[in-house]
Amino acid sequence: SGRVYSPVYKISLLLGSLLFMISPVILLNNNINNTIYNNSVSGMYGTNQVGLYNYIFYDFVDWMEGDIPPVTPKQEDELITYLREKEKDTYVNELSGETVNIINDYTGIASDKNLLMIQLEAFNEFLINLEIDGVEITPNLNRIYEKAVSFDNFYSSTGIGNTSDAEFSAMTGLYANGNDLTIFNFANDNYQTLAKDFRNNGYSSLSFHGNTGGFYRRGIEHINTLGFEKHYDLEYFQSENPDAPLIHGYLDDKYFLPEVAKILSQEEKFFGLAITVTSHSPYVPTSPIKHHEFSSLTSLANNYIDFVMDVDDAIGLFIDAMEETGILDDTVILFYGDHTSSLFIQDLESIHNRNYTEVEYRTAMQNVPLIIYNESIFAPTNIQKVGGTVDIYRTMANLFGLDSQYHFANDLFGDEPGFSYNPRNLDLIFDDAVIFYPSGEVYSQTNVDSKKYIEYFEKYKYLNDLLLKSEHFK
Repeated sequence: SGRVYSPVYKISLLLGSLLFMISPVILLNNNINNTIYNNSVSGMYGTNQVGLYNYIFYDFVDWMEGDIPPVTPKQEDELITYLREKEKDTYVNELSGETVNIINDYTGIASDKNLLMIQLEAFNEFLINLEIDGVEITPNLNRIYEKAVSFDNFYSSTGIGNTSDAEFSAMTGLYANGNDLTIFNFANDNYQTLAKDFRNNGYSSLSFHGNTGGFYRRGIEHINTLGFEKHYDLEYFQSENPDAPLIHGYLDDKYFLPEVAKILSQEEKFFGLAITVTSHSPYVPTSPIKHHEFSSLTSLANNYIDFVMDVDDAIGLFIDAMEETGILDDTVILFYGDHTSSLFIQDLESIHNRNYTEVEYRTAMQNVPLIIYNESIFAPTNIQKVGGTVDIYRTMANLFGLDSQYHFANDLFGDEPGFSYNPRNLDLIFDDAVIFYPSGEVYSQTNVDSKKYIEYFEKYKYLNDLLLKSEHFK
């Protein structure tokens, strides 16, 4: 016969099991208190603190709770204090200790122009002026780069949301928290955005993408969260031209970008965001993409370069269309990469025919182009200051003289020190140093106060992630 257990024993066993199950939740909540993880726990941090299986249980409980915990009154006061200081015409930068003037030589100089921002899918900065086997990889973009303001130390601000995080950051000036799909988890109509600011100044505000409007809910969230008047998606382009070519199910950028130019030519004043897609992974050979046989490249690198060259052809067709429709001279065009190409280190080494250290590889993968082009406004200028996707908002607001009251990110034309971080792995990039935050490793040619840099980042991320949760801008 089986053993009979007393009720007291059964209750004790049940209580012990419950305690065992909830202990990781209590432990992790205690550990993250007053840290940057208070608003956003990463899987890597969580597993390091309480182990893989305990973190999985913690994450399950967090998911079951559903709603994001509200911002407390104390946290709201912290936000208001910080942002009110940033809304002043001058304020002290906490990293440099120097006074920053929000007015500079670029303030308002494009106020009579249109703006079109072109987000380049999976475009790394190393593609600019790249030659392989004597072949120029991006000749059309190179010609623009040579006549534009360019930023060689510009980095992606995306977390796991990748392309959608880039759109969100560019429009709002806020980082993704790194762990959530921002456009889903933090969708709200309270954000101050570039699209809303331009609309308030009498511009049409339109976004474009060659995928379905349901992908990342762009058909909804580009209107509700980001503030555009209208979103043009694959359905629209195919209704206009049922024979429009597709690559892996997406609209070919060689058709997409010229069509964007034609649509915008019908607007009196416009702000537009066009999101390219041809260079989206997987980099699997397909008949519309011309294949090249480069002698030194890995298979993945070779295929990636094939797709990139096709996008560059689309950029050439786009510039021709802008000239033909007569809107090129009246438009500032901003090109920026959304996120890494996700090549492996051996792929990058095959492209450049040299070895990469870990820090070189990680920064190269995060490094994406930023090019601001209008020949009547800008002389060719290369700026080495560090920046990130989040800085696009404030830089454009200043350039166009928009009434933007919040200055959370950095104006890349201003005199603040540069700074960017990767929300996914917390690599910190400054003008003179790279710091891997989780390990504390510091890479710099000079002696830097790494403790001060880390404290600056911790405060920035803490407030950034609070802003995502708050309704401060309502």
